[in-house]
Amino acid sequence: MGAVTADEMREIEEVAFRGGATPAGLMETAGRRLGLATTRFFPIPGTAVANLGKGHKIGSAH
Repeated sequence: MGAVTADEMREIEEVAFRGGATPAGLMETAGRRLGLATTRFFPIPGTAVANLGKGHKIGSAH
């Protein structure tokens, strides 16, 4: 999947919510998939650091 605009992402989320997805479930899936993708580029444990801002745009991750 490529990049999407903010409007496209809102539509994707709305469709997912209508299908029964929850915000927490989407964030769980996003986190899991980001972790899997990251290990492809940084396969050695401890070689990558994530610095994510606070707020709802990043799921309040730290």
